[in-house]
Amino acid sequence: MIAFMMNPTAQRGDEDHSLHSRAVVSRRDLPKSVCRRWLSLALAPLMLASPFWDDVRVLDSGMAHLGDSPAPEWTEADPDPTPGGYDLAFEAEPNAGEHVLILAQRHVNDRWDVLLNDRLVSQLERHEDLRDVMYTLPPGTLIEGENVLRVVPSTTTDDITIGRVRLVPKSKREWLGLQPVELTVLDGDTGKPVPARVTIVDDAGELAQLYYAESDRTAVRPGLVYLGDGVGHLELPRGQYTLWAARGVEWGLDEVSLDLTSGDGTAVVLTIHREVDTTGFVAADTHIHTLTYSGHGDASTEERMVTLAGEGVELPIATDHNHNTDYRPVQQALELNRWFTPVTGNEVTASIGHFNAFPLDPNDEIPAVGSTDWNTLVSGMRSKGAKVVILNHPRWPAYKTGPYGKYELEVATGRRAGDVPFPFDAMELVNSQTVEEDPMVLFHDWFGLLNRGESITGVGSSDSHTVGGVVGGGRTYVPSDTDDPAAIDVDAACAAFQAGQTSISMGIFADVLVNGGTM
Repeated sequence: MIAFMMNPTAQRGDEDHSLHSRAVVSRRDLPKSVCRRWLSLALAPLMLASPFWDDVRVLDSGMAHLGDSPAPEWTEADPDPTPGGYDLAFEAEPNAGEHVLILAQRHVNDRWDVLLNDRLVSQLERHEDLRDVMYTLPPGTLIEGENVLRVVPSTTTDDITIGRVRLVPKSKREWLGLQPVELTVLDGDTGKPVPARVTIVDDAGELAQLYYAESDRTAVRPGLVYLGDGVGHLELPRGQYTLWAARGVEWGLDEVSLDLTSGDGTAVVLTIHREVDTTGFVAADTHIHTLTYSGHGDASTEERMVTLAGEGVELPIATDHNHNTDYRPVQQALELNRWFTPVTGNEVTASIGHFNAFPLDPNDEIPAVGSTDWNTLVSGMRSKGAKVVILNHPRWPAYKTGPYGKYELEVATGRRAGDVPFPFDAMELVNSQTVEEDPMVLFHDWFGLLNRGESITGVGSSDSHTVGGVVGGGRTYVPSDTDDPAAIDVDAACAAFQAGQTSISMGIFADVLVNGGTM
């Protein structure tokens, strides 16, 4: 994969929560012998961590397919979906302490509310693979007699499988024998804590389940915790683990082995060093989403602030779909101002293509998206104050159906149908979440346009929608008069994008000089 390219010099002129019909599933207790046989298979991963399998009560041993599209590849459930949500009635007694609810689930992309006796206890964790997920039931959630568990969708089109419902009359801490771990990641040069990403695997090399790790300044997923201020707390089942600390492509790694088999908690300190000198440049990601405003993915705005700090993205452009997102209020509330300068932008999502436009006024109306004419669309963005307009993933969703395919762009010449003008300032060459089968395809498109005499800047971005989809995986380096990530001149950065004085990266940083000066 080409990870670096210098742009040529270019002088320029001018979500509603609705209740749908539900698939009703009501099963009473299975015989204990059946429960034990089923538990030995379906709960094998959990049984390795807990000796208390006799405490697990099976409420539903089946799986339901919910949604609106057939999925024959999901062999655990009926390939044909049932529309609506999931209902399960079961008998129980009031819980004075925390209980654990375990659900098997697959392919959750949108919001699904988990309600017990009409009380919201959680939302389904969003992920793709079939996995057991544990949810905490606070004291007083269960009632005497019949209880009703409901899982309610926010849309009718998200296909999932769900079931194998189990109830554990203990807290996660009691049931799994969790051990506390205090984490600290230090900057090896200053000796002070630094925002970072910590990855944790068990002795089988699998991502470890992390417990009680959530806080205002963490972002947590299986085997992954971002520490917004370099310190954090989590709990793990007894066992052996390996931990890695990292902070984006400019920093090194640290690794430590952790033995929790003795049953005692511990403190872990990892130290990372800045390995790449980017003096005179700042790292930008021009394509970033949140679940909060884009409506898909899994990263809340708060989690996004933590991941930006943890990956060393210094100039993040907020680009939620058709929304002028301003990170600053949340960044300030989390006291993460020192780590980056956020820019309000918008992924203007139209039928003919997606464009990132920035900077924009978060209080202004969003740019219009109805036109199928690029000149009209881009003029609307500029009328709202956008100094930079970027064409995103030009060959997505497929080579011939993406924006360049629709215009029948000729790779060798840069000519296209109708010889329509391309009014945007830049195009994505690297999008680390939209991987091209041929990693050079967009570079070929770009060089065809440059050979035709068009001044289009190449950019790198992540297009991250999730916590696990690394923000800043693809990035653009922008020249800057300051190396203070909290004091970046946004207007000067926009001018650099317009002039093509930026470079792109998926891990390599290089400063190209011509006759002793930058290009």
